[in-house]
Amino acid sequence: MFKIHRDAKRWSDKLLYSTSPFKTQFDIYYLSFIVGIGLGRSVQFEGAMTTDITRDVPKNFLEYRHSLAGLLLVSGLNNAGLPLNKTLVKSRVQELLDSHSQSFLSEKATELMNCFAFAGFEAMREEMPRVPEAHDFLIWYHNVMLPKCFQDDIWNFQDDIITG
Repeated sequence: MFKIHRDAKRWSDKLLYSTSPFKTQFDIYYLSFIVGIGLGRSVQFEGAMTTDITRDVPKNFLEYRHSLAGLLLVSGLNNAGLPLNKTLVKSRVQELLDSHSQSFLSEKATELMNCFAFAGFEAMREEMPRVPEAHDFLIWYHNVMLPKCFQDDIWNFQDDIITG
């Protein structure tokens, strides 16, 4: 089950309207996840601190399922603090991916996504306590939040070699 921070609905009310590019809480969840994983922030939370939004990835996000899985894998492998090897990679793939799932994500992967999305929402809310209209929000997200993301060393892995 995908879960979003319980304050996200109230915080994002100005973003969800008929002509907005944001149509569902999963849109807010996705943006929160990108910020959380990009900043390398993950928060374990109590169930009462979240709201269920959907069991499965919405159809309009299915085309991103490989990217979501890839982000989780890279983050998980690099945060493991161990030298990358085939055994570790295979273990993480088996832990996070499920070929029988519509989203290709295991329950463990969904739980991890929820932790990143929770932390990402808190990071966005710290930077912007009140949300403007969608257009201004998108400009802020692009100019303020995204430049802070994916700067950590875990995302600079081009020279890493997976050994046997």
